[in-house]
Amino acid sequence: MDNNELIPTIPDDISENSVLVVKRKKKRKKHFFFKRLLCFVLIMGLCYFVYRNLNEIKVMANKIVDKFSSGNNNEPSFDSSIIDSDSLSSDSGVVSPPEDIFTIPSDAFEIISNTGNFTEISNEAEISLDFDYSNSHILANDIYKQYGNEAPVVLIIHSACREAYSNGSYYYTDDSFYSNENNISLVGKIICDTLNDNNINTIHIDDIFANGSIYNSNVEFEKALNQALKMYPSISYVFDVSRDIIINDDLSMNKMVSNINGKDIAQIKLIIGSSSDENKTFWHKNLSFASKLAENNSDLVYDVTLSKFELTQNISPISMRIDVGAFSNSIDEAILAGNELALRICNLLCQG
Repeated sequence: MDNNELIPTIPDDISENSVLVVKRKKKRKKHFFFKRLLCFVLIMGLCYFVYRNLNEIKVMANKIVDKFSSGNNNEPSFDSSIIDSDSLSSDSGVVSPPEDIFTIPSDAFEIISNTGNFTEISNEAEISLDFDYSNSHILANDIYKQYGNEAPVVLIIHSACREAYSNGSYYYTDDSFYSNENNISLVGKIICDTLNDNNINTIHIDDIFANGSIYNSNVEFEKALNQALKMYPSISYVFDVSRDIIINDDLSMNKMVSNINGKDIAQIKLIIGSSSDENKTFWHKNLSFASKLAENNSDLVYDVTLSKFELTQNISPISMRIDVGAFSNSIDEAILAGNELALRICNLLCQG
């Protein structure tokens, strides 16, 4: 017997089938891997989209909720953070208040006046404040030398343009409360005019972003800010002028007031955005400038707060939010405060 006859032979067609099976398995594994990778990329892309458009999604969700709730109740619903543009009066610039807006019980109509003096930074972000506070600002003349004498130095803008003052009442709902003659945009105009009158070129944007919605006004606010900075690269200071609201547990309200030159003036709070990323040091300059402004004017500026959030202050040179008084202050107290603040900013930018 030939020895070769003892060795089993594999037909050619069977060996080829085995190779094909192995190739198919490899191909399936490869396809499975790419499918999982594609799913991961799609999920990450969706998460990023939601993160970037969170404000718009909130607005859409609120609209859907409002639609269903109004349909079920057969009554008009009102979100106090959103006022439709249709309610704007074309001739008076007044927003008519809704009929069903809340009122506070009469036994809570109490406004308490307080006076504060800046002593130390309120570090809500709980980050280290151990850094160099020197060279905290840019002089106006240095900006003019670089860009020309007509170049704007300061931008006044409002992330919440409809914030109004109570004018001594706890809460009321007549048309004057929503007028441009009683809200934060008038205070911004006073600050702008005073700065311009004292040779600090200033621009004032008093647009109402997203019809006053607290959910997506920041998106439009950031777009307007970027556009202004691109149009005027000389802008070195951005002040987001706003006002506070201080309500106690017993529904009484606080207002911060200082007597300066024999007049009651709303006191001011400076709010600085922060970042947990150590590479982003934008808030160092902002906090340094705010601290210097507060230390020299502790009768006017009673608080400097380092916030947990960036507050869109990372895209501009020196930026901060300025709360001129609170809801419980009168517009007259706020106007006097805006004028006084502008004069003191002038001294800082002109003299160092």
